[in-house]
Amino acid sequence: MNREQDLELRARIMALEYLVKHLLYNQAVALDDAHDENEEVAARELVQFAENCEADLERSTVSNVDPATSDHVAALVSESVRRLVDELLRERGLKAG
Repeated sequence: MNREQDLELRARIMALEYLVKHLLYNQAVALDDAHDENEEVAARELVQFAENCEADLERSTVSNVDPATSDHVAALVSESVRRLVDELLRERGLKAG
């Protein structure tokens, strides 16, 4: 992979992360509005969502790689999920717990 391809891949990942964060936030706000709840409830729901994702990732495997690499990739994805939720909460001035 050359430098331009690497930069393009990084830009696409950043764009996906940006969109996912804002979609998650908008979904949480929509749910809260439907139930007349506040942003603190949205924060708890987002944290619970991240914890559920992490639990799912612990049980998942990556195809065509050895088990250790699969576990490593799952851990990296799990860390990324947590980071995205933490960034979203921080951007909105909310706490994770």
